[in-house]
Amino acid sequence: MESRNITKRATCLSVGIDFGASKTVLSFLRSSDDNIRPHLLSLRGDTIIPTVVAYPSKEPCVIGKKALQYPKRISWLKHILYESSILDNSNKTLVQDLVKLAIDRLPREKQDNPYLVVADFLGTLLQHFQTFLEGYPDLKTLPRVYTFTIPATWSEHARSMMLNAAQQAGYGRQKATIRFTTEADAVAVYAANKSGLNMGQFSQVNDGVIICDCGASTIDLTAFYVDQTSPSFECQMLAASNSRICGALELQYLVYDRLSQFRSTKGIGIPNPGVPFARRADFNFPAGSTSNIDLNVLSIDSTVKDELYDTLIRRIVCYIRNQIDCASLCVGRDKIRRLLLVGGMTVSDEISTKFRSILGSDSKITVYQPPEPIDRVHAVSFGATLCGIRQTRLSFKFWKHYYMVCSNWEELLEMFPKGHSFDDGTCRDWRITLPRSGEIEIVESAEPLSLKHVGKITCDFTRVSGNWQLVTVLVNCRATVRFEDQDFPCERMLHLAVYHGEGLNKRLVAHKRLLMQGMF
Repeated sequence: MESRNITKRATCLSVGIDFGASKTVLSFLRSSDDNIRPHLLSLRGDTIIPTVVAYPSKEPCVIGKKALQYPKRISWLKHILYESSILDNSNKTLVQDLVKLAIDRLPREKQDNPYLVVADFLGTLLQHFQTFLEGYPDLKTLPRVYTFTIPATWSEHARSMMLNAAQQAGYGRQKATIRFTTEADAVAVYAANKSGLNMGQFSQVNDGVIICDCGASTIDLTAFYVDQTSPSFECQMLAASNSRICGALELQYLVYDRLSQFRSTKGIGIPNPGVPFARRADFNFPAGSTSNIDLNVLSIDSTVKDELYDTLIRRIVCYIRNQIDCASLCVGRDKIRRLLLVGGMTVSDEISTKFRSILGSDSKITVYQPPEPIDRVHAVSFGATLCGIRQTRLSFKFWKHYYMVCSNWEELLEMFPKGHSFDDGTCRDWRITLPRSGEIEIVESAEPLSLKHVGKITCDFTRVSGNWQLVTVLVNCRATVRFEDQDFPCERMLHLAVYHGEGLNKRLVAHKRLLMQGMF
């Protein structure tokens, strides 16, 4: 993972918050201690905090296990914040139904601004954290960086509401910094760190790796390419990170649907079949957002249980394979060799075994998991904490050198070098002098000065007055990554915009957009 640090930073307290659909994990670490395992906030003796809030009549709001005691508790807070609520490949809007139920339970003054209930949860979590820090007197006075994890496909509106909720909850006070990273990217940072999974031990240079975070309601995926494993681990992003509404919640729905069928055909199975799934799921049907099917609780046999597991896992594997296909098409070769599997669903030995069995049919893919099941749940939060310390993110890299050639090949300017990291929107400006013909050649090379022509810009100077032979222009070179759809490979684009003039007299005289093709 390439560090984006520019200067040495003062010591701070980095706090990573995995705000999940069913559980929340908060970890923290002093920035100078990044070679050790992050500490964890524990509430009621558990580091996995249910993402639930309740409003008792005679006391402030309560969260976590304490909130579970109240019939009108409010859950699925994460999904209140964004609109991507339709279950993929299904006519059932499970999450939408759960969100509607949650919103119906909101206090009246919060129903017009549902993000305020998220702020209440986060604010109460912050209060518990402040109290917890009393046991760490050397940490509690440090400046803080809070890094929240979010799904890759959240809209700007959802991100804005999450930021509003965090600020309302008090996370931005006392000059604290609030940041966001995607769940899968956080796992990648944790995996690459020697105090984390130390991914250099199970991957090789030129490996492509898929990270899959299987949570309560979403499957988050990202793909990256290993540049080097020593002396430090470095990698680059290959394809779009994406998020699917398909997690343990769907397993619960599959159970519910099967038991409903038993009830209608055999007269056994789910009691009170008229009760909608959303209400059953909210009241621990059959055990909340769990990935285990307990045969002692449910009226199904082991054969049916295996069938339900297979149905869910094959759907998730379909998403994983689509991510593999997108990454391979983007790169130009099949380079994916590893799958790192984390998240609450993967704590189940049966789920993990079936993943390995189904993916094992593809001999090219090796499945890896943290050895300790609890680390599969903590991985996202740990990664967010390390993101806050290193200010590191999973970035793209240029696969070739890109040059501008002007004045009959007399001047060669390198816009971006091969191996240079970039994010969506990375840009550079160049001032160059052009003749009246106004032509700029665009060339690329896999190796320095092994040039291949890929495009030409012809400037339109008809709006530039005067009798001149040479003119100075500004060329803005910008790299972007476009994601038209999660099912398609991302498009890595190079944009060149040529301007004449300054300030209010600045005019666009040319624009060219080029597709940056594969790595090989």
